[in-house]
Amino acid sequence: MTFRRTRLPRTFYIAVALLGFALGSAACQASGPLPEREESTLRDDVDDLSSDIRNVIVQDPQGLQELTEDLLRRSQTPVAEPHIARLAERLGKALSRATFNDADREQLAETLWQALSATEISERQAKTLQDRARTLLVDAGVPESEALSVVEPITEIQAVTTKRTRRWYELF
Repeated sequence: MTFRRTRLPRTFYIAVALLGFALGSAACQASGPLPEREESTLRDDVDDLSSDIRNVIVQDPQGLQELTEDLLRRSQTPVAEPHIARLAERLGKALSRATFNDADREQLAETLWQALSATEISERQAKTLQDRARTLLVDAGVPESEALSVVEPITEIQAVTTKRTRRWYELF
């Protein structure tokens, strides 16, 4: 018995190549936009959070309350408020033992602002913001396990506030 080798048409190979290109380029576009505001508003928001963080670190009696209020002000939906309150409570406890320089404190404030203000970022972007906040806390002297616990609500907040639908290519 002899087998005859059949040759596939050239259009088949072109179609396979185009499908591979389409899948590859779609996977690269999984990220959504980080929140944008006017520079002055962004500075005011980040400066407020940075001041609140400083006040908690120096154990100002109103520091934790102000931090909680400013974080809750970022809430996109009432469903997120319990998660934000839990983030503020854990952050307050962790900050009481942390030492931040001004640049790192501002970076933490900006990361928290982005995490709470974003409504169209991917799960991967939310995880990146969570990891950035955890790293800043660990670098400031917060134990790794506690830092993980502090930033845990960030992904929960994003899960209930996102307006972005999961793309088909993000299932893989």
